[in-house]
Amino acid sequence: MKTLKIAMIALCLSGSVFAMEGKVTLESGTASAKKNLHGKTITAEETALMWKKYAKIPTSSGSGVSVERVYTLLWKGSLDRGNFVLNQSFRNFDEIVTIGANDNGSYPQHYRFTPKEFDLAVKARGYATLYERDSRSWVGTFAKNNRTFYTRTESARLLEIYGVNFN
Repeated sequence: MKTLKIAMIALCLSGSVFAMEGKVTLESGTASAKKNLHGKTITAEETALMWKKYAKIPTSSGSGVSVERVYTLLWKGSLDRGNFVLNQSFRNFDEIVTIGANDNGSYPQHYRFTPKEFDLAVKARGYATLYERDSRSWVGTFAKNNRTFYTRTESARLLEIYGVNFN
């Protein structure tokens, strides 16, 4: 037991020594930059030009990035079981928002997913979650037309489905 403790202490101490070897100092960072930039320096103007060329500067609202969401109603009803058809393909949108509730329709809440997230779940399991909140869910898959939803299992009531595009 004593040997194990000594080995553990030695391992911890050697880890700190290895970490120190990889520590970047002003001198080592400057030397690396000179080596990789072949002795050249980049001016503030060059940095600004590169930023404008490669980066899209987000529009700020003062507290963060401003993104407009455009909602399109794809389906509305009060369905507690069965399949349904959207009025257009869910793939026309950046995100899908479903509004559902428990079976009696009370306590409505939302659920969000992207078409890509839906595809990843279908690829992994053969089906995906369309709506889920507080142990209430609606699970299945879309037909090839990307409008008809085949329900596999449900324990909720669907109320509305929206397609969302970001502008």
